[in-house]
Amino acid sequence: MLHAAHVVAGGSGCVDAATEKAMAAPVTQINARLVSESLDVYRFWDAVIRTAAVRKDAPVQRKAAIKDYEQALLDAGGSELQSEQTASAIADLFSSAGSAFDRRFPKLNQQLELRGRPLREAWESYGPGLLNQISKKIWQGQPPDDWWPAKVRGYWVQPMRGGDGGVAPDGRFWIEAMLTDAHRELPEVLRIAYLVTLIAVDEHIRQCSGEQWFTLPWPEAVVVVVLDAAAELDLVDDPESRIHLAVRHWLHRDLWLGEILKEWSSQWHSTGAVMPVAVKALAKMIDQHRRKLADDIESAGLNLLDDEMLSELGLTDDD
Repeated sequence: MLHAAHVVAGGSGCVDAATEKAMAAPVTQINARLVSESLDVYRFWDAVIRTAAVRKDAPVQRKAAIKDYEQALLDAGGSELQSEQTASAIADLFSSAGSAFDRRFPKLNQQLELRGRPLREAWESYGPGLLNQISKKIWQGQPPDDWWPAKVRGYWVQPMRGGDGGVAPDGRFWIEAMLTDAHRELPEVLRIAYLVTLIAVDEHIRQCSGEQWFTLPWPEAVVVVVLDAAAELDLVDDPESRIHLAVRHWLHRDLWLGEILKEWSSQWHSTGAVMPVAVKALAKMIDQHRRKLADDIESAGLNLLDDEMLSELGLTDDD
């Protein structure tokens, strides 16, 4: 339900019009509440989904849910003084969204298991080989014995984007239960490999440095690694041409990142740099591009909050 609400909250990309219509009212009110309190809407939804992904497999009671929403509000820049009251109001709205979702999918668990069976079978066929190739590429042919986690839990969710997934930092991932690949050029089995690799990278970083989650662009670099490994197993024919597609559907990011990853991929292949060094170089490339974008905006004189623009919109500084 939270994944469906998140997609509806984004305002675009939902492939299930009936579910979007059923959940639109409470989800829109949640977003309005976040905006009215000047919170980071993206961070809130990200925190909510990640919290749900680490939950045990049992119904979440209202009191626990409010605590989750309260923490998500704080992560989004909320004030501790009003987070409990806001979380309680948001819990009511999520309850309404959940009721609408349940009415749409009264037998969801059984349906998800059936829908996910083809993807599970594909993973059983290709997964071990993919992981083997991925680890060799990350470790230049000599991965440590304990590189892959001993156990990873995967969870199906109802398709809302026509292919989506994410990870939580405790060896869990979730993925939409797709009956078929939304894009033949980018099989969904590669998304599972991508998510499992992120979990392995995250656990390794935590063990070595104690860092929480990713401070370097590993999620971006792993896109290239997974596509390279897939090409060696003939799951894709031209990995570089698939980078833009993966950036859009795995990372939900803009095309400029795809261009940077293509350039970085070429440099990594030609230099043979070890992965930690290569990822630091990728971080610099991304930072330089963002700085250039910021400079271009400044040189163009774009300021959405200047007096003239506010006047044209019929607003004031207070608004």
